[in-house]
Amino acid sequence: MFQPTITFFHNGFAHISAEVLPFRLDGP
Repeated sequence: MFQPTITFFHNGFAHISAEVLPFRLDGP
């Protein structure tokens, strides 16, 4: 029951980080 939830948040966090972090690093 918990594993699907953890996987969901883990994938979501990785997806957000992959898009947000590079954007901030490339920004001013």
